[in-house]
Amino acid sequence: MIIKRKNLKSILNEHSVWILSLGKAGKLADFENWKLDKISLEMAYLPFAKLQFVSLRGANLSGANLRQTDLLKGNLIDANLDGADLEGANLSGGDLSFSKCMRTNFADANLEEANFAGANLDETNFTKANLRNCNFKAANLSSSEMIDANIDGANFEGANLEGTNFEGTAIDKANFDETYLRVLNIESTNLPEADHDNANISDSIQNEAKSPEIGLNNHNLDKTILNRRRSTKSSKEDLIVDSNSVNPNMIDEAVIDLIKKVKSSIRMDQVKARCKQQPDIEKIAKVDFEHGDIITHNDQVAFKLDYKISYKLSLLLDRKGNLIMDFPGSIEKP
Repeated sequence: MIIKRKNLKSILNEHSVWILSLGKAGKLADFENWKLDKISLEMAYLPFAKLQFVSLRGANLSGANLRQTDLLKGNLIDANLDGADLEGANLSGGDLSFSKCMRTNFADANLEEANFAGANLDETNFTKANLRNCNFKAANLSSSEMIDANIDGANFEGANLEGTNFEGTAIDKANFDETYLRVLNIESTNLPEADHDNANISDSIQNEAKSPEIGLNNHNLDKTILNRRRSTKSSKEDLIVDSNSVNPNMIDEAVIDLIKKVKSSIRMDQVKARCKQQPDIEKIAKVDFEHGDIITHNDQVAFKLDYKISYKLSLLLDRKGNLIMDFPGSIEKP
């Protein structure tokens, strides 16, 4: 579907109402199969929106809130996602080649088989993201965070990984041919079996590091990727839409206020009773609220509250190390 200018602002406003009313009013934004090439959605507020198979080629989405959106197999070639928040979003199979994603948040996102060839991903957050079979060929990933990420089968050939943090990430099944890895944080990673015969590993392992501008002479795509990667100029938008008719800061503050109200209505005795339903937990020492968010569940708005539960569990073993099953595990306050 091709976008009609008069409809877009109405859709954005209806979506904001849907979020604020917890689905009781307004309407969830659904752009499945829409053609939104070169559109400006800068700072747009579209968490949970449906954007499967959407075409956003050359679009400006800088600073947009796209948390938990469904962008399955979306076309975001040459799109500007600088500073956008896509935490928990689904971009599996998406094409983000040559995109600009500086300081973009992809934490907990599903990016399986996504294409980031030639993309600028400087200081981008991929913490706990699913990056299985992703293509990062000749991408700029300098100072990015890939903590506890899944990069099985990912291709980093010719990429710039200067200062990239791979802490807690197993890199033994990824391809690092001709990759620039200087100042790479590889603490708690599986390095020895990785495909890195032609890679420059961390300063702590190898003192000499080559320039990141490595030619991949046998591929016509490579020069194009390297040249376009240097460019930070945004594409000109043919269609400009005022997405700031609803103040995103005002919406964020309203969401935070809703979370606080929901939290205050939760009875701790109910939380503890739920915990005691688990085997061997009799007495809860401490309950700490950590984080709250608004999510969708079966196309319905729901609250997700994260708590940290502390307790002490005692186990009784005989002299042979066998667990004595009839011992009532005692739980005491630390």
